[in-house]
Amino acid sequence: MKEPFLEPIARKFRFEKALGCITKNSVVVDIGCGHTPHLLNRLANYIKQGVGVDQLIGDKIKGNIKLISCLMSKKIPIKSNFADHVTMLAVLEHLDNPKCILAEAYRSLKIKGSIIITTPTPLSKPLLELLAYKLKLVDDREVREHKEYYWKKDVISVLKTAGFKNIRHEYFEIFLNNFVVAQK
Repeated sequence: MKEPFLEPIARKFRFEKALGCITKNSVVVDIGCGHTPHLLNRLANYIKQGVGVDQLIGDKIKGNIKLISCLMSKKIPIKSNFADHVTMLAVLEHLDNPKCILAEAYRSLKIKGSIIITTPTPLSKPLLELLAYKLKLVDDREVREHKEYYWKKDVISVLKTAGFKNIRHEYFEIFLNNFVVAQK
């Protein structure tokens, strides 16, 4: 199935924000990697190991990239203190229980490891709905599955609850999205 026109463009903007925070030869866990692990595929020659976690994929290994199928509402089958970075790009807004998944991300990170998150703000909701339902330029299923939209204070609060510290936040795409990096 061909993805809607704006999906790869939006993905590129999210990736550009995240890539500058990922260190060479690191271990990266991408929670909510999707059926195609675009971020990990892009990082494959730069990182030591990548693990993609999503409920839409089958378990498989290709080179230094491993994919794990897992429901996003329970324990993630990743060892504790395993990853240098956990990424959750356009994922937090889809979760029924973000506190549980963020706690799992925290557990899987090494000490001083970082979580890298993008998530839409409430300002993006009407625009996303227009782009999805009327113009068909973004995936309407993805937009329909949004459970929450986050302001800065909301995303920082949920990260602090999970134990994260040294939280850096910025808005991007004219306040339509949050970009957050925090440390274990």
